Amino acid sequence: MEEEVQTISGEKQPRWDLLTQQVRAYKQFVYQPVNLYKPYEIS
Repeated sequence: MEEEVQTISGEKQPRWDLLTQQVRAYKQFVYQPVNLYKPYEIS
């Protein structure tokens, strides 16, 4: 989980940070379905 992954924008982040961001985005989508959920794409 500490391994850094390069994001689409070119910056590097730890896997745990990307996972946390995805959980927050999905939670927001569940409670407010008007906002679209965009999952992280593994490249």
